[in-house]
Amino acid sequence: MLADVAPDMPDDGIVGIRQFFAEGARGYDSLDEAAAALSHHLAQPRMADPARLARSMRQDEMGRWHWHWDPATGKEEFLHPPSENEAVLAAAARVTSPLVMVRAELSHLVSDSNTARFKALAPHLEILIARGAGHMFTADRNDAFAAQLLAQLSRFPEEPIG
Repeated sequence: MLADVAPDMPDDGIVGIRQFFAEGARGYDSLDEAAAALSHHLAQPRMADPARLARSMRQDEMGRWHWHWDPATGKEEFLHPPSENEAVLAAAARVTSPLVMVRAELSHLVSDSNTARFKALAPHLEILIARGAGHMFTADRNDAFAAQLLAQLSRFPEEPIG
């Protein structure tokens, strides 16, 4: 199951994610400031209760808030390197196992055109829509995503390995 990932994702959308990672490396004075940054970078309404971010962040000894992930993840060699699209296209064309993409309805990375290209390469691709969600929905709505994942997996019988 892929979460809002498809071939031909636009570079300009990735640049914004890299900027968000770089900004997050410096940390935030408050959860409110982190919520404002998240809203800005995702181009989505600001969350009503910034305290909900505490589960996705840690507070350092100076009181600044940092995301749990490693800021280096936003560097080009890790996030959307030049070779990534070629690899995604090749994998999509040869995969034969069940393939499900959960597309965020408000995604700035996955569009009708790159979804159609993915479907053309992998005709057995199932597409689910995460309604009202942006690209970061697996973090924002982890329980809902996990429930969808488990529901999809339950459709397939267990097969012994080897």
